[in-house]
Amino acid sequence: MRPSKTSRYALHAALEMALAGDEPVTVASVAGKLGLPQTALAKVFQQLVRSGLALGTRGLGGGYRLARPARRISVLDVLQAFEPPQHPVGR
Repeated sequence: MRPSKTSRYALHAALEMALAGDEPVTVASVAGKLGLPQTALAKVFQQLVRSGLALGTRGLGGGYRLARPARRISVLDVLQAFEPPQHPVGR
């Protein structure tokens, strides 16, 4: 399975939040650092919030942070929020 571009963006976003610890990260800062399009990355962060993996805070000093400690979020957790379930093909 090769993850979609959106899933790869989500993995980058989750890693940036994990590296930031308790400090919020913004879409603009992650997009600038990684050279990713802000509009696509904004949608990724929104989906991470909807899936319960991230928390968003509005306003001055706002941004996104992980909803639980990074050690409790796996790569699979992030991928499952963005990839459709893969069902084995019957023989």
